[in-house]
Amino acid sequence: MACIEGNSIKIKVSAPGKLILFGEHSVVYGRTALAASINRRTSLELCENVENRITITMNKIDLNLSLNFSDIVQLVKENVPLMENNSDFSIKLIDHDSFTRLTLERISRVVDVSNLTDQQKSSLLVFVFLLHLIFHNNSDLLQPFNIVINSDLSLGAGTGSSASYCVCVSAALLHYRTLRTSCEFDKTNFTHEDYKIINEYAYAGERILHGKPSGLDNTICVNGSFVEMNRIGPKEFNVIENPPLINLILINSGVPRNTSQLVQKVAALKNRNPSAVDNILNAMDDVSKTASDLLKKIGASQKSCTSFEEDFQRLEELIVMNQGLLYSLGVSHRCLDDICMICNQQGLNAKLTGAGGGGFAFTVLPPNFDQGKLNTCLESLKSHGYHCSHVVLGGDGVCIDS
Repeated sequence: MACIEGNSIKIKVSAPGKLILFGEHSVVYGRTALAASINRRTSLELCENVENRITITMNKIDLNLSLNFSDIVQLVKENVPLMENNSDFSIKLIDHDSFTRLTLERISRVVDVSNLTDQQKSSLLVFVFLLHLIFHNNSDLLQPFNIVINSDLSLGAGTGSSASYCVCVSAALLHYRTLRTSCEFDKTNFTHEDYKIINEYAYAGERILHGKPSGLDNTICVNGSFVEMNRIGPKEFNVIENPPLINLILINSGVPRNTSQLVQKVAALKNRNPSAVDNILNAMDDVSKTASDLLKKIGASQKSCTSFEEDFQRLEELIVMNQGLLYSLGVSHRCLDDICMICNQQGLNAKLTGAGGGGFAFTVLPPNFDQGKLNTCLESLKSHGYHCSHVVLGGDGVCIDS
């Protein structure tokens, strides 16, 4: 819920990170992928001030800026290039690449970007880009404000830090615009219609950072839960209703990954062995779809306790299968294989998440799993130099925090 402090609006929003559970790499070739939100979040607090400044604090990347409010208002009023002439301004009509270049040029007139790191520059670009889009036709509604952004998510680790950031900025600025026009201060959360609009803007921000993203990351960070994606299906994204909450251990291999190189590696393998790789991709598609059906069933059986443990065992079997299929595509890594073996020795099943070649693996925790075995597993992983953290899958998406 937003509040008034004195005469100033103050709001706080947060959005989760994400994990890819099934379907890494196969999703590139039109197969199904399954991902979930995690209980690590990015938060954004906006509070109006009386100092005629817009201050931006992003603690995770050590960015602290104080901008002249009049300069920002003037920037927001400037032209937004469209793909076609239309009297009704819409985010779907903007010439994204041209507008991105223009926004960076305009920022450089009000901020010395030469002193910023690439990460700071791109984060600032996303913020100003979205501010411009959201307030382009409503610049008179803007007031000086302070923005503070914090995050529990590791940067560049495949856990959705950039999507979570884009969702938070979009949600906060859209909510702020609503408050400046309708004063809905008793609003405690976003509606499904709000989700759709937030997702459109967040995807535009993701395009700045990643070129041509699938849209899966921002969709999860907006909706939470588990999201099934199939680019060639009748519905590209399907959010699982009434999801189960699943505990897992997220394990950092400590090995840097290069997503584009790994995608190219699979493409080259497919080019040399098209039929064999297609069979692997089809098997991964079946694993993802089966996992999605199981999660829906587990969500229902958690409440009734019917077949819950049996369904969970099947989910673990699918984890082992998917890891084996990814290994056959050549995207695992010695350290990821080591993690899987250590977990298996204590009765747990693990797989890589994301592009592979390093990065993270995860193992789900079955219901009533022996705490002694878990402790032994965690100690062994730690002794091998792997960092572990407990996360919960399937929680809330973007929300208004009180």
